[in-house]
Order: sequence, then structure tokens, then C-alpha cells
Amino acid sequence: MTSKNGPVAAQDSPESLVTRPLPVRARAVWPWYALLTLALATGGMWWRMGRSPLPPLGGASTTWVQAKDKQALADYLNAQVKADGFQALVHTVSKKENYWGLARSRQVDIDTVVGFNPDMQRLEAYLGRAVLLPNVTGTLHQVQPGETPASIEKDYGLDAGDLRANNRVGWLGLRAGQVLFLPDVRPRQYTPEMAQLYEGRDFLRSPLAGKFTSFVGTRTDPFTGEKRHHNGVDIKAPFNSLVAASADGRVALAGWNSGFGKCVIIDHAKGYRTLYGHLNSILVRQGEQVKQFQYIGRVGMTGRTTGPHLHFTIWKDGKLQNPLKYLW
Repeated sequence: MTSKNGPVAAQDSPESLVTRPLPVRARAVWPWYALLTLALATGGMWWRMGRSPLPPLGGASTTWVQAKDKQALADYLNAQVKADGFQALVHTVSKKENYWGLARSRQVDIDTVVGFNPDMQRLEAYLGRAVLLPNVTGTLHQVQPGETPASIEKDYGLDAGDLRANNRVGWLGLRAGQVLFLPDVRPRQYTPEMAQLYEGRDFLRSPLAGKFTSFVGTRTDPFTGEKRHHNGVDIKAPFNSLVAASADGRVALAGWNSGFGKCVIIDHAKGYRTLYGHLNSILVRQGEQVKQFQYIGRVGMTGRTTGPHLHFTIWKDGKLQNPLKYLW
């Protein structure tokens, strides 16, 4: 076929396009494209299998404040954590609730409540606050760049293998931002405000185990019915339970002290002073140097009291302190 400008190539018919063989160059290249596509797909599949099956939660742990953020975290943990019977839920604080009571309701300790709510800035619960509550003691840890299971276990004092035994971790390891559950340890990721409280708690420890029945502040006097200031916490415990020194120090008083009955007062370092009231018996002498956790007396009901308990007061530099900032 020709034209006035020269020969013109014949147009291919639809039939010829279907049956026409591929050029030699195309036949040589297309298998490599196919192999590359298969390799990428297979590699992506193996990469996903090697990673943790759940994506990291975005943002810093201290940003999980809203109820929806806490619920997303709860859902994530309930699928991620392998600890036996683990379940996390979101609870909205109602009237007359506190973190200690919520901890008891889930059979965990106050450290666990702090560790699962790294946005917390104070220990006073307030109405309407969303709180993440697990039913297994421990803390959360959000993976930082460069961390490995071994390094995290070492930092928290865990045994080798504890992290993988309690969390779904792929064979390629951890990713920055991934959230882990660490069993039976105290938290290390928290706000600056909580860091300050933990520093104080490491210095002063609880003189005995028991339930707090009265707190610092104004209350009704059980004898007169009048409103009076209560300068410490009352810790309910069985009669004659042993009471220990809250920290190292020197005994400033070991004897009778008006409404507190048989009483011990100890001066500590850093300007701290503690009082232990309503004792049934005293086991130390005035002027004696005592060590933290050394027994100094036994729970009683001497002085103005309606039943056996320990009255415990803390001062720092002569100023009254709230023991809940130290004892938890």
C-alpha cells in the first residue's frame, strides 16, 4: 500500500493483534517482572508475619487522656497481651470513688493503676475521669527507639523471656511506639508530677498494711460530733499488729502523747518527721536510732479512739503533709 508520500504500513486487524506473538525483548523481560512482583508480595507477607500482629499506638503515652483513647488502648491490650486471664477495661470515676478502691475492685495495687494511666498527674480521683483498669498486676511500657526485649527486661528487673511470655512479639522484634504489658513491676513512664510523688514514696514507706479509714482534713469528731481537723491518716489493722518505722531516723518521743495515747515520733533526714499514735505497746526508746521497717510498736487503741488502728502523721520542715502522697 502506497501514498503520494511513500509506502504506508498496513493496519493490524483485531485478529492479528490477538494472535501476534510478543516481541523477543518483551518475552525476555516479562518473567523478571513477574518474579519481582511475586518476591515483593512474598516479602511483604513474611515481613508482616515477622512483626507484632498489631500496629503501634500513635503518639506519646502521656497523651492517652480521653475516654476514646483509653478505650482504643484497652482494645489493643486485650488483643496484644498474652498473660493468663488478662482483661483491661475503661472505668469512669463516679462520686466517692478513689484509685485505691478501684484498684481493690480489680484485685491490683495502686502502682498498677498509675502504670496503666501514664497521663495521670495526681492521685486524687475526680468525677468523670476515664481510667484504664486491668485485672493483672503490672505496668505498661511504650517501646522507645533502639529498645529490645532484653534491654527492657533488664531495666525493669524481669527474667529473660518474661516480655515475650506476656506479649505478642513477632520474630523481627519490637517497633518504636509499640505498647507492652510488664507483669508485677512498678511503672517508669509517667508525668513529671507523678515522678515527684514516686521520689517521695521511695523515701517514706507505709508503717503497716491495712485499710485507710480516715484522711487528712476536716472530719466529724467521733466523741463530740464537732467538726475538727484531722492531721493524718488512720490505718485499720488487727489489735497488736506490728508497726514499723517509715524511714531511718532518731526517736524523738516514745511515750504518752495526749489524744494519741502511747505514741512514737521519729525525726528523719530531709526535714521529715513522722508520728505513730494509739499504740498498744512501744518497742523503742527515746533517742534510739532506728532503721526503715524496724518494728517500733504494736497497734492498739490508747488515747482517744473508737477501735484498734494506727494514726500516722507526716511533717516536712514543720509543715503537715498528706500521707497519701507517700504511702499509696
